[in-house]
Amino acid sequence: MTSRTLVVNGTSPLQSGTWPGLEAGLRPYDQILAVNNMSFEGQTDPGPKLNQLLATIPTGMSVPVKVFRLATAGSLTMGCPQSRVELVTSEGVRCNYSVILQRVPLSDFLFQFGVGFVCAIVLLILGTLLWLVRRRQPMVRWLVVICGIAAYAIVGRFEIVSTFQTGLYWSLAICLLAGC
Repeated sequence: MTSRTLVVNGTSPLQSGTWPGLEAGLRPYDQILAVNNMSFEGQTDPGPKLNQLLATIPTGMSVPVKVFRLATAGSLTMGCPQSRVELVTSEGVRCNYSVILQRVPLSDFLFQFGVGFVCAIVLLILGTLLWLVRRRQPMVRWLVVICGIAAYAIVGRFEIVSTFQTGLYWSLAICLLAGC
């Protein structure tokens, strides 16, 4: 899992073992510079582009991944095996890895994304029902606003660690709920 700027986060799987990227040698806080020879360096919003690229590559295929790992005191290669080092600078090291693409296990997907997504939908439905039933009461109006804000915040967390593509739809849903 990565952030919108393609920095590997510390998320780990629910099941025993690790995800393929972590098995290959990627570490939390590594920044992905290129995947399958497509560079993401200097791009302002590389997250969606990475998702589009990964959608075109079949699962089970091994793809080259170039990362930048920040420098740490006392280590020249920052834990990157010598055979994979491309460039060492004072800021860090560029490493090349080969990662086998696999689908996220269903249990991990449901825990990481599904629970929050369902909670956000429930909050939107609850806010809509409250609005339809008791819209004349000022406290209910505030509760509807709070439901909308909470749903948007939950989806924002989903957006940060996943697809980077549903924020506009959730914003539209919140605006529609607010406009009713």
